[in-house]
Amino acid sequence: NVTLRTSLIVGFPGETKEDFEELLEFVEKTKFDKLGVFMYSKEDGTPAAKMPEQIHGNTKKSRYNKIMKYNQIKALKKAKNVCLIAHTEPDADALCSMVVFKNFLTSIGKSVDIFAEYSSLPQSYDCVVENQNLNGGKLNYDFAIMMDAPLTSRLGKYESLFLNAPQTLVIDHHATNEFDRKNNIVKVVSSTCELVFDILKQNHYKFTKKDYGMIYAGIITDTNNLTVGERSKHMFDIVGECVENVESYPIYENFMLNNTRLNMELMAKSIQNAKFYHDGKIILSHITISEAKSFKATQDSYTGIVNRLSTINGARLVGFIYPKGEEYYVSMRGRAGY
Repeated sequence: NVTLRTSLIVGFPGETKEDFEELLEFVEKTKFDKLGVFMYSKEDGTPAAKMPEQIHGNTKKSRYNKIMKYNQIKALKKAKNVCLIAHTEPDADALCSMVVFKNFLTSIGKSVDIFAEYSSLPQSYDCVVENQNLNGGKLNYDFAIMMDAPLTSRLGKYESLFLNAPQTLVIDHHATNEFDRKNNIVKVVSSTCELVFDILKQNHYKFTKKDYGMIYAGIITDTNNLTVGERSKHMFDIVGECVENVESYPIYENFMLNNTRLNMELMAKSIQNAKFYHDGKIILSHITISEAKSFKATQDSYTGIVNRLSTINGARLVGFIYPKGEEYYVSMRGRAGY
């Protein structure tokens, strides 16, 4: 047997965007069995350190991540049975990113199951989970992917499924994620849907209208309709492409305007319980277990509360504490710099 392997340096002085794209195309076409990637590091006393057109650190890191992302997906393409696992009580971003990624893997011939532990889901999610079994199947999975979760404990009863898989990958956008960025796709962006969109674009996936709709839904719900979180020009470009390919207002209406009376009553209570710090820049609110029982609250009735709290004038960092059974969970939203 012959193994084809190589090592690459990205960000060498004078490397242009066109040079890098040519390198990436070469890597994709050659399909190396093993690929090592390093970022150029300037060392005093070397000829390269004196060369003009030194590459900015952020550019080097971006190019490194792009090749590593390809490398990780290449390993995934060799798998046969794949499971995707989202955090407990999944939100729209978790579900949408998982379903779109499942569509991609299915299109390249993989057997794919999805898993997410939940007690209840908002009715607005029906368009995402229709014909989807969130309890997965009974295959022997040779690859497990944790999506939209910073910690394996957030996977609930499916944590062991991820930990015991022969190969694993994490795709997540949370700043609190401490998984190794070199071997996973972890980047602080607007949503996991943004990461999934980039991965699929790089792999020349042909998005359906429904795929575009789910990417759009995941981004707008995690950013409270593009007003909070890690927003960028690139994110807005993705939203623009989605809007060009799908009728966006019904999606916005379904996910952002579809509030129940119970949801609004809990929202009012959360405002009543809110505490303001540092001239209103930091807001902390909660719903207690006893309050949740008096409202007869279900898990889906907390959907969107932290996002709406973050729209209060002057708010920069918002935390919302709410019960799940006899335990408490925390959702947070922050604007740039917080």
